[in-house]
Parts: sequence; structure tokens; C-alpha cells
Amino acid sequence: MTACADTGVAYLAALDGTPDAGRLRLAASLGALLGARDFDSLLHAGGAALDAVPAGAGGPGASHAREAALALELADAAVESRRRSKGAWRLRARALEALGRPAEAAEAYGRYLDLSEGGPAAYEVALHLATLREKRDCLARAAALGPDTASASSGDGPDGCPHARAFTAAVRDELPDADTRRAFTAHVAARMRERGAGDGDVRRLAALYATYCRLLEQPRVTDPLLGDCAPLGIGELRGLVAGRRVCLVADSAASAEGPAERGAEIDGYDLVVRCDGYRAGTPGGGTRTDLHAVTPDPAAPRERLRHARWHDPVEARIVFAESGDDWQRAVRELVPGAQRFAGDVALRRPLADPALLGEDGWGARPSTAFTVLRLLDFLDVSRAVDLFGYELPGQLREEEREWVAAHAKGSGEIRMSLR
Repeated sequence: MTACADTGVAYLAALDGTPDAGRLRLAASLGALLGARDFDSLLHAGGAALDAVPAGAGGPGASHAREAALALELADAAVESRRRSKGAWRLRARALEALGRPAEAAEAYGRYLDLSEGGPAAYEVALHLATLREKRDCLARAAALGPDTASASSGDGPDGCPHARAFTAAVRDELPDADTRRAFTAHVAARMRERGAGDGDVRRLAALYATYCRLLEQPRVTDPLLGDCAPLGIGELRGLVAGRRVCLVADSAASAEGPAERGAEIDGYDLVVRCDGYRAGTPGGGTRTDLHAVTPDPAAPRERLRHARWHDPVEARIVFAESGDDWQRAVRELVPGAQRFAGDVALRRPLADPALLGEDGWGARPSTAFTVLRLLDFLDVSRAVDLFGYELPGQLREEEREWVAAHAKGSGEIRMSLR
């Protein structure tokens, strides 16, 4: 810890007079570390050091290499202090990746997963680790398709050899992705000029190049079929709710902290629907979730699209979104095996879709609960559609509350019924 404090002091002393926002936050974290000198401050300072490294700026010689190196030193100290700390191993993996050392980073990510007990963070790391390994495999297989070593070592080989040497060196030295991609692009172009696009090795090289570039832009999921779950269109949804008693449970403290009898009543319904980031397993809110509906924020960064509740096993999960691109972006983050049915594009925006309700006037992003409620009312095949906790403020918009109040067949302090 003392050595890390000395390194932190040296880093602060070397800052110039106009640090950027990331470095300012790092300086504040280092100040906290110097004051507290505890494990949590160590991890926080390491994370701040990595946050100060711009995306894609890693690798030897990068302008923010000092911050990445500082993060690695702090991570090593954390690992030395607590060998079984998941946070320390993940920090070390991220620092190694920022320094352009993917093989060592993969080992550290693997150690994190060995210590993990599952959950959203572990799933995210597993996906990232799978992407790292697949990128390395693409590069290794592509390098093996290059000219033979003797020809590549001489300066007299075919036109593709200088580019092949540069690409092989980039793979061997584990250069940052941006540098490797440039070398890979030049190598593929040279091989095409040399042998033509119809050559078998050139076709294989081009396929590996396409996979590598695709992985740089969009990390691969472990199961593109989402655990063999079936698509849920309007017909399948009608079959799912037909003849069943359905309830929508609001995510509110009043519902969660209510009497256990109410929770048992909720669990007694045929289909329990919850929306967005719901509470689960509370005395008054029940324990079951059969259908999970969510409307992700399209402006949220990619890591926040991995919804905290998307790991919970449910019978069906529906994603609502105004644009097709936003819907596809969110659906890619669904967890394989966490749902038997996943809503298809036909259920993307049922209120405004002229093929379904075709209603205007609910705004650009109606609440998730109201969208589900109107969809169930439109289908009109359920024996009961009851709402728990939605008469409380903040659960629905004013115009949505007015619609529910006008159509409710019965209401109470907590429950409102449409059937």
C-alpha cells in the first residue's frame, strides 16, 4: 500500500497544469487513497485510472499509458492484498487490456470468473472474455495463412510479403486493436492483389478479417439464438394470456412492503407481469415473475442496456422501443436461457403500430406498464387483468392514469381491475 501511495504522489506531481476531466477525477481518487489507504480506496483509484484512459487509447506508447500503467500497479497491489477478490482481478484484467496485453488480460478475466458466483457482472465478463479469445483466434489463424517464413523474411518475396511481415509482427507483439486492424487491412489487400479474390487462402483470410472487424464493432453473444427461446408475436402473446388471470405489479415501496397476504394473492395469479427494474421476492409484492416487459433508454451507453433483471428466468420477455435500431440494440443484450419466449419486432411499439392499436397521443415513450396494459386490454382474452400499486403517484403518466380510471371495473387501495 505504501508503494502505491508513493506512485500516486509521483503521478500527481507529474500532472501538467491543464488535466482533462478524467485525470481530475483520478487525482481526487488518489487523494482519497492517500488519506484512507484502505482496500476499497485502492480499487476506486484503479478504476478511476482506467476511466481516464479514452476508449481505444490503450497500448504501449499511447498518450494515456501512464494512467493504464498506474491502474495495473494498483491492481497488482489489490491482488497481492486479497488474492480472492473478484474486484481486484477484474481491475487487473482491464488494466492489462488497456496496456495492449490481451493474453494476460484473458487469464485475469478467467480468474475473476473462477471466483464469481454468477450474476450480471459475471455474464458481462464472460461475454467479453469470449470476444477476446475469438479475436485472438482470428488473428492467429489469419497469420498462419501468410506466406512461408523464408519468403517473408527476405526482402525479395512477392508484393504481399512486407504487409505480411507487418501483420505477423502486430499479432506477435499484441499491438492495440487500431494498429492491428490497419496491418490486417493492408495484408488482406496485398494478398488479394497478389493472388486474386478467387484464391482459397485469400477467401479464408477475407472471412477471418470480416469476423475480426465485426468483433471489434459488436462483441459476440454466447448464444445468438438466446438459448433456443421462441419468438413471441401477437398471436403467441394472445395464446399465452388467453383464459388466464393476469396481474401487473408496480415497482413501489408500498407494494413491496405490504402484507404477506397480498404477496400470496399476487403469486396466486396465472400470469404475473412486472416492468423495467422491478423488485422481486418482497413480502407484499410476491415472488413470481412470468412476463417481464422493459423499455430501455435509447440514449443509455451499451453497458447499461444489460438490464439488471434480464438475468432473472421468466416465461416471456418483451422489449419496447420506438426505433427498430434501438430495439435491435436492446434485444442483443438479452441473456440466453433467461426466457422461453422473446417478443419479436411486431410487438416493438404496439400503441402506435397501425397493425395493432394504432393510437396517437401517448407521447414518444409511453410507460412500459401502460403499454402492456393497453396490449392486454386490446387482446381481450384474459379472464382477469388486475393492477397492483398503479393507483399510486409516479407509476403512470397523468393521461395514462385517467385512461385506467375510466376503464377500471373495480378499484381499491392497492388493486384496480379491468376485467
